[in-house]
Amino acid sequence: MPSYTVSVQDTSPFLTYTGSWRAGHSSDDPFAERYSESSFTVTSALSSALSFTFYGTGAAIFGSKRPQGHGRYQVTLDGAPQPEGTSVSATNEFNATLWQSANVGKGWHTVVLTNREGRFLDVDTVSWVGSVGTDDEPLIVNTMQDTHPAFTYTPTDAWSTSPFNVGQFAGASGHWTSTPGASVQVTFKGDAIALYGPVGPQAASSFSVALADRPATNYSAQKEFFRARQLLYYGANLGAGEHTLTMNLDSAGATAGQTLAVDYAEVYTAESLGGSFAGEMSSSPNQTGLAIGLALSAALAFLSLALLGVLFAMYKKGRIAFTPHKSRSEIDPDSSYLDHSQERVVGGGGCTKTTRATHPTSRSGTGSASGRGSR
Repeated sequence: MPSYTVSVQDTSPFLTYTGSWRAGHSSDDPFAERYSESSFTVTSALSSALSFTFYGTGAAIFGSKRPQGHGRYQVTLDGAPQPEGTSVSATNEFNATLWQSANVGKGWHTVVLTNREGRFLDVDTVSWVGSVGTDDEPLIVNTMQDTHPAFTYTPTDAWSTSPFNVGQFAGASGHWTSTPGASVQVTFKGDAIALYGPVGPQAASSFSVALADRPATNYSAQKEFFRARQLLYYGANLGAGEHTLTMNLDSAGATAGQTLAVDYAEVYTAESLGGSFAGEMSSSPNQTGLAIGLALSAALAFLSLALLGVLFAMYKKGRIAFTPHKSRSEIDPDSSYLDHSQERVVGGGGCTKTTRATHPTSRSGTGSASGRGSR
């Protein structure tokens, strides 16, 4: 049957951290940029844990392995202990596999990663493999922007289309609210759905998601650093038919100017479930402007070619003639075409300026040479 892989960053609200964890900083770890999207979540507290639940056939956890400061950890799958692991390595390893399951039966599974020593353990990304439909049919993935008709925002005047850092959203488009009780519904046909949005210091500390007839689950989008396109929610094993996802900003998550924002959704389905490719999703204003610009450019090019054709026809019939233009030196041989005394070099004198673009997810700080032991 068709399968797909969901890859989740360490800052996703869908992941649950218990104990003492914090965001990794470039100010105390010179290797911070070696992580996926320059982001990782780290602990050095005994018994601190990461957990997540997925529907699929396998999962994996990725992080770093270091020569110093790291220690042992334990993973359980559906409550069953896996072989104990270690994040100690002879050399620095990034995007290293901390744990990966064998192929397990398709269904709901819960993974828990626990620190077994008072030493460093970090998480970069996690992933799992989902599947839909039956054998020998293609996977259908439909991506819907926040402006797609499948999204319904309630009440409409509580939502705005200019969220913070909207340029980092998919298609530079998004919706946000700070009104307690405001909600968004996504109506779709598919077996699984993934909803994406931003996290950050001003993001909602409490929001809830309900899917179909399943009870609502609470999450927090509040993180130390702003990050766009994070997995807010994932639901699967819905079967054929139409389903509705409802995300609500809780009263506790709307205090002190906290906001809840929506970016886009991905729906996974197959033909045997009644699914079909939705074709082009709703376009953003930027995409519409681009289409109009291309159409105008094509029209101008056509008119220019038509005008050249008319002029050439008139020239062939002798109705117009072209007289060569004499250069200035031909008019006055003693004159100099260029007065070199007036020449100057723009941007000369070694004044060239080079700027470096800042990565949208880069961390503050200059980075310490002391390495892992100082963080």
